[in-house]
Amino acid sequence: MKKSFVWILCCFFSAALSQAQTNPLLKKYAGAYYLLNFGEETPNAATEKINLTADGKWTSVSFVMDEDGKVSKVPVKKSGTWKGAEGTIQLAEVGSSALNEFKLDAGIFLGSSSYLQKIFVSSPVYVAKYAGTFLLLGADEEKPTDYTETITLKADGKCTRSTPAVDDNGVIGKTPIIVQGTWKANEGTLQITFPVLEQLRMTEFVFKEGKFVDRGGNYLKKPVRAAPTVNLLPKHAGSYYLLVEGQAPTPKSDKYVLTPDGKGTWTYFKEDGTAVVTKGTWKSSEGLIQLNFSTGEEGMGQELLTDFRWKDGAFRAENVYLKKIESKPTTIKK
Repeated sequence: MKKSFVWILCCFFSAALSQAQTNPLLKKYAGAYYLLNFGEETPNAATEKINLTADGKWTSVSFVMDEDGKVSKVPVKKSGTWKGAEGTIQLAEVGSSALNEFKLDAGIFLGSSSYLQKIFVSSPVYVAKYAGTFLLLGADEEKPTDYTETITLKADGKCTRSTPAVDDNGVIGKTPIIVQGTWKANEGTLQITFPVLEQLRMTEFVFKEGKFVDRGGNYLKKPVRAAPTVNLLPKHAGSYYLLVEGQAPTPKSDKYVLTPDGKGTWTYFKEDGTAVVTKGTWKSSEGLIQLNFSTGEEGMGQELLTDFRWKDGAFRAENVYLKKIESKPTTIKK
């Protein structure tokens, strides 16, 4: 009897383990989602909420909205089972033979006419970390223009969007259009919601390659600091090598010579070993050197504006840094 019980128990755990091993993505994709139709960007009071549990079951709750926009108080409840494969969620509803499949695309599970949007849980830690003022730039924009919007994310979860007011003649007014909204944050993700045409619209930004980017490629950029004061130019003036982290300077390393009047030269070498010298300007403030040079001889080329910020004993920008060339003391022979 005892051996039979042990055998049954082993079989039970073996079956459970086998099921867990054959469904490794159930835990990964489990969670709460909104089910939205194509064309819907922001959930509302009637939106269906689906909860996927790691045991392969799901339940949902939704509310019917009439033509006048009034939401019923009686919930509509559904349930069923689901499967998870790499980049795929399949839902089967109780009482139906149909299988609703959703494929992962750009962070969202897309179905034939609807999609699953994971319900975002905001973290106070990341709200505090990501709070600040950003410029909203288009996918093809590298610099802000006079028409660029500014978004300010506050630590209390509220935010504002400032849009330059433009008249019929294209003239920008002094008073921008300010819109109030809300935002959420978690590790590497922002969800910002503003009213658009009397409806709330949420936009999600994911941190990629050093910036927050939405699904359309638009991105948030920290505004450049105010013009540095000139009186710090003498402090940071001098000659610098431009080096990649861990690289030692060589005779063909890029070299900047920055003079106290805010002017400078940049020397770099082509693949054939030819030296190219281009002139430019630079600015400086506490902890910042801002270089403004053009790629190409005699300044003929694409403008290259780079901020180098003081960190760990050097002025750094991404994975490169400026190494100051110390002048050797002059030895007077007797």
